[in-house]
Amino acid sequence: MPRAETPPPPRAPILALGGTYGCAIRLGQTLTCWDGEEPTLLATPTGTFEQLDVGDGHACAVATDGHVACWGDNARGEATPPAGRFTQISVGDEVSCGIRDDRTIACWGHEDRRAAPEGLFAQLSLGSEHACAVATDGHIACWGANSYGQSLAPVGSFRRVEVGVFHSCGIRRDGTLLCWGFNADGQTTAPAGLFRAIVPRWTHTCGVREDDQILCWGRNSVGQSTVPDGEFASVTVGLTHSCGLRTNRTVACWGDNVEGSVTAPKGTFIAIASRAGTTCGVRTDRTMKCWGYDTTTSPPGSY
Repeated sequence: MPRAETPPPPRAPILALGGTYGCAIRLGQTLTCWDGEEPTLLATPTGTFEQLDVGDGHACAVATDGHVACWGDNARGEATPPAGRFTQISVGDEVSCGIRDDRTIACWGHEDRRAAPEGLFAQLSLGSEHACAVATDGHIACWGANSYGQSLAPVGSFRRVEVGVFHSCGIRRDGTLLCWGFNADGQTTAPAGLFRAIVPRWTHTCGVREDDQILCWGRNSVGQSTVPDGEFASVTVGLTHSCGLRTNRTVACWGDNVEGSVTAPKGTFIAIASRAGTTCGVRTDRTMKCWGYDTTTSPPGSY
């Protein structure tokens, strides 16, 4: 008698928070958004999707057939993507960029922020007014606003880059960190050690080391950079708070507790994301739970 095939495990949850709203891809790979003050942000496109990113006023997603769909504010053309197949998408303020299946970058939206570099790229990240990407040979290219040196890409070989509001950070191929840009609060003064994830935001930055410890640096006026003890799988950063998903799947948050921003719910989670003073997480039963500032509801469904 033939053995029954083991079904593949459910895909990892995909959620993102931006502005006053959040969006996620359901288990059935359809899109949903919630809590938005702008109706066009809640009118998600139909179809099935595998990647998602959101900005303050618009969002974009990569469909399972590779095309990009965007919705929300379109005053600068940021929600009018070009035709073609894409493997990655990233959304900033009034601009969007994606990596095509031939590994070139295409950007659309604000005329001062869409001048994508030439070449072949493996990963990209957009912030408020600037963007950076890792080329296939490991060098970083940045473009857009440069008032604080946030677009002065360093020399070296990198495996990942992440962009905050006025600063950027990259993980070198040897696992060490390098950050550049606005440093009034020490947010670009990266610590020593080997890291596997980095999240720069506004005035503070957090990263997950290869030994599962989280380190945060920069402004610490309300404890947003004072990490609790423990081992963590991931970290997410808001404006004045941070949250980490522990390796035992519980959530810990620290920093400003405005309207319960750092009062994490009990239970186990498999993904978390933050904006300003709000965090949402997908529980192990695939339901969503949100907490913190300006949180009116947790969206129904399975994720």
